[in-house]
Amino acid sequence: MTYTMKDLGCYFDGAYGFVYNAQRLVDFAEEHHGYSPTTIDWDDLDAIVWEMDDVTGYLNDNTERPPNTYWSWEGGDFGLWLYCEACGEITDEDYTCCEEE
Repeated sequence: MTYTMKDLGCYFDGAYGFVYNAQRLVDFAEEHHGYSPTTIDWDDLDAIVWEMDDVTGYLNDNTERPPNTYWSWEGGDFGLWLYCEACGEITDEDYTCCEEE
């Protein structure tokens, strides 16, 4: 699957909780991108965090995305975000993050 700028944004809202979103993320990566998760103990927070690192890296390595876009967790939400090369912050297509006031 090839992602475009129209695909940017939140895929899993933090309001649903980290563990629930972690399960959804693994399912998403497995069903849509061929990810093979390890056996996850969903009661072990450390194991979940390690798996999230693995699945995030997998998505970033195995999906076609526009430049400077990355799968990541931001503020409890997981999504495909555009990052500014200059300041490293999440931004929009116009890179308004670095505009001077």
